[in-house]
Amino acid sequence: MSSDSLCLTLFGLILGILVVFNGYTIFRSLLPLIAAIFGFFLGLQTMFFVFGVGFLSTLTSLFVGVILAVAFAALSYLFYRFAIALLAASLGYGIGVGLMQWIGIGPGIVTWLISIVLGGVFIYLTFKFKLEKYVILVETSLIGSAIILSTLLSGMGTTTVISIVENPIQELLQYSPLWAILFVVIAAAGI
Repeated sequence: MSSDSLCLTLFGLILGILVVFNGYTIFRSLLPLIAAIFGFFLGLQTMFFVFGVGFLSTLTSLFVGVILAVAFAALSYLFYRFAIALLAASLGYGIGVGLMQWIGIGPGIVTWLISIVLGGVFIYLTFKFKLEKYVILVETSLIGSAIILSTLLSGMGTTTVISIVENPIQELLQYSPLWAILFVVIAAAGI
């Protein structure tokens, strides 16, 4: 492993551990970053699922991703309730995509629609039952756990971060079910 790769791996591990175990307290400073990441990947996945444009393969999908990233980051920085809604939506959307792919329904308009609806349901439930604190705890723990494992896997050269972001559960299960179990254990420890 080169010194550059080692430094990036150590940085990713430290960042992941910080987000998992201290995410709630540093939440406000993470808002624009989390919103930008979710906006970027929502734009890319929308272009991929709805229009069949390859993931990160065209300027159009990158442009849509960047526009959503900037808009979500700005709005989450300015409006706390928007940031909470965005976190809840990203949690529901991620669960929707993961469940659809787990039951064997591949990327497409059905997966995208069900995930968007599930994101809306999570927003409604979060504000209806005042679950803001718990959404923050779960989301930051999941994000931190994903950072840690993607750093470890990409640092070992077995996969790329983009592959993990596209379908984290499938990517982790591809190498070993122990990676998926480790993902859940780290996230649970953070919660």
